[in-house]
Amino acid sequence: MTQPEPQVRISAAVAAEDADTATALGRYVALQSGARAVTVTGFSRLTGGAIQDNYALTLECAGGSRSGLQKLVVRSDAPSQVAASLSRAQEFHVLRAAFKAGVTVPEPLWLCEDADVIGAPFCVMTWVPGSASGRELVRGITTPEQGRDLVTQLGDQLARLHKVAPPMESLSFLKEPAGVPALARVQEYRAALDAIPRPHPVLEWALNWLEDHAPDSGLRALCHGDFRTGNYMVHEGRVTAVLDWEFASWGDPLEDLGWLCARSWRFGAPQREVGGIGDKADLYAAWERGTGWKVDDAQVCYWEVMAMVRWAIIALQQGERHLSGEQTSLELALTGRMLPEIEFDILCRIDELEGRLTESEDIATAQNARAAVPPAFAAPDGVNLLETARRTLLDTLLAQLPRALTYDALMTANAMAISARELADAGASAAAAQAAIDAFLADLGPAEHADAHVTESPESRLARLLRTRGVDAAHFDRLRQMLFAQTRARLRISNPKYLAGRP
Repeated sequence: MTQPEPQVRISAAVAAEDADTATALGRYVALQSGARAVTVTGFSRLTGGAIQDNYALTLECAGGSRSGLQKLVVRSDAPSQVAASLSRAQEFHVLRAAFKAGVTVPEPLWLCEDADVIGAPFCVMTWVPGSASGRELVRGITTPEQGRDLVTQLGDQLARLHKVAPPMESLSFLKEPAGVPALARVQEYRAALDAIPRPHPVLEWALNWLEDHAPDSGLRALCHGDFRTGNYMVHEGRVTAVLDWEFASWGDPLEDLGWLCARSWRFGAPQREVGGIGDKADLYAAWERGTGWKVDDAQVCYWEVMAMVRWAIIALQQGERHLSGEQTSLELALTGRMLPEIEFDILCRIDELEGRLTESEDIATAQNARAAVPPAFAAPDGVNLLETARRTLLDTLLAQLPRALTYDALMTANAMAISARELADAGASAAAAQAAIDAFLADLGPAEHADAHVTESPESRLARLLRTRGVDAAHFDRLRQMLFAQTRARLRISNPKYLAGRP
């Protein structure tokens, strides 16, 4: 006997432009739950999710397995994706495995692989209270006790996840790593770099270091792949949900610990090594209690470097999505401009692990010298106009905008500031960087290339030499200093505040 067609009503609170999607989702929930009728009382896009689109769906169900008020989250594909991310179906099965293992996740309810329903495959899960805002969470930690308690919860969540071991039939789409997982990651990230049109010597340098120091804990487990501050929700001091499972894989569980502890995810609190929240000792203690395994801190530090290399490549990929026109987005464009600060963190962390102290420089003097250069025109130039417009946006317009537009306004102001600094620099940093590479390569000797007709930029040659180990150890220190200097120069344009108090 076929189920009668359910009645679907849409509340006036749902925006007119969302009515068709809300109706389709209301009908889908009714059919899955066996409800006679549903009334959609709320439908809105949730913040976050550059790779997936997330929506809050609120409805009243009459009858069926989920009768009454239902607060749900619908997760579907964004217009474009990072190649390494799982499909919605795969992510749904990973979420189910984590849920069964006792990890605190939204309960996965239904998977719809029919793109005709709302234009893309999607899954439906329960809504949970809390905030995932990294900056809010980090600012909310005002005592060591708060940080210790939350970090302990994070360690417990990872321990529960890491007790899920391969093989597992429901997760057969996840490949088990062959050989040393760290070396597989190096190979994967080199391949990703090859797909990006511009050379990146700092990342080549880092991948060489990672290849030379690759550890293997011998442990294999289900790894989240993106477990960090910003991807878990907290409500009244408790973790209420671990989110965003699209990068899950079988691997070395210490990779998850390193990702969580990488400097990139500390949201302005670099002294708190675990996601800007608290200390490694508390994370390790909770994880060891839950798994029965011992943490090797040196290996976690290694995975921190790997995490930052991976984040740098993701930033590049996001920037390419914007530049290619695949998904024009100010957020993606600004993510691409984060590369210098990520590369700077990579260089600093490798130096720390190698026991070197990086050379310092007087940042304030360099900034003041740049500010003292007179403008090219008596009238307000492009730099002045951009900065004036930015101050107007921040000081006058921002307070008048709806809260939902605040993030977009701040991104716009940030883009304007970068543009103003780049105009003021007038290509001087790029010219100095080019001259430094030219001089370094000249000392190495004439270029050798299998095809004499192929022309190669100096930066491409440097990246190739690093990939093929064509720079001998006698030149390493000079190369390292040059990479630091060039990364700092780019940081002064993209985010000069990031250099404050750094070597």
